[in-house]
Amino acid sequence: MGAHAERMKQYDRGHSFRGSSGSSSRGSFTVDTSEVMGLFADLTGKEQEKATRDGLRKGANILRRATRRNLQSKIHGSIRKKWIGRDGKQYKSMSEGVVVNAKSAQEVRVHIMGEFRLKWFELGTESRSRKFWSAKRGIRFKDAEAGRTGKITGIHFFREAQQQTERQIFSNLDSYISQSIDKIARKHATKH
Repeated sequence: MGAHAERMKQYDRGHSFRGSSGSSSRGSFTVDTSEVMGLFADLTGKEQEKATRDGLRKGANILRRATRRNLQSKIHGSIRKKWIGRDGKQYKSMSEGVVVNAKSAQEVRVHIMGEFRLKWFELGTESRSRKFWSAKRGIRFKDAEAGRTGKITGIHFFREAQQQTERQIFSNLDSYISQSIDKIARKHATKH
């Protein structure tokens, strides 16, 4: 029986990956990661990257859900509805514009640039107007069509979501990565 199988048996007997809470008055805690690191060492390089990336993605998805929730609470109408442009094509919904990119095991990004309107709602716009003459298009607007087209006030839904979830994400990140390692280790143990 290999070292990996023995570690899995010890884990099944009740050994915890999350550790126990310390007695610190500041609310900090200690985590015993020796068993997790042992399982992590038994995984191949690709499996190690996958476990780390999956754990980071779990944390990033918390921010994505909070961003979508904040956006829906501040915008009138559904954020899941796709919209049809002037050209008749169907474009992404605003909900699909909140994107999680997990490119490597060291970095996961959450951004709102998946849909161009989200930037306007996050940061706002200056007062905009349509001129009487558009040199770019070679179009001359009627007097009634020229004039102010409005201003969007920034609602900062993404920044607020970051502030709301930052502590939760970073305090549970070890736990998410440990769960991913455990999942891959169990899958690896059943194959062998």
